[in-house]
Amino acid sequence: MARIALLAVVCLASIALAFAAEDPTQSLPGVQDLTPANFKSVVNGAKHVLVEYYAPWCGHCKHLVPEYKKLGDLVQSDPKLKNRVVIAKVDADAHRSLGEEYDVRGFPTIKFFPRGKVPSKDTVQEYNSGRTAEAFLTFLKDKVAADAGFARVEALDSIVKDFADADDKAALITK
Repeated sequence: MARIALLAVVCLASIALAFAAEDPTQSLPGVQDLTPANFKSVVNGAKHVLVEYYAPWCGHCKHLVPEYKKLGDLVQSDPKLKNRVVIAKVDADAHRSLGEEYDVRGFPTIKFFPRGKVPSKDTVQEYNSGRTAEAFLTFLKDKVAADAGFARVEALDSIVKDFADADDKAALITK
């Protein structure tokens, strides 16, 4: 009798877990949904982009939803990341061409497209670290820190230095 009760508890717990998983197709704040129509305008090398390739039926994808939602919120609330990083997801089951283009073989697959590089199979990076919002955030902060030259034009360094050192800034501007 005890075994039957234990089996019933395990079955109910499994069912509860299955229903607790979230729908990966839902819109998430701070996370852009990608389709063939907008993929190239978002993943274009202007910003770092972290893309989750998912399938709606995938259990692991469903369990990743709360972490990805949290990541979207964390990036949007961080002024150092908000304008430099895009968090995105694509239904690679519905849009197979987007998954095939970047060798997606299973779900979920996380790919990182670095800023300043034309997106291609050679420049995209596979993300293979932890699947928590904190692990994703650490990864992204490391990538942004390594990209210290963001929005810097070296040819203007001497002009900026002259301006900063000048006593009469108005005279320098009119030169």
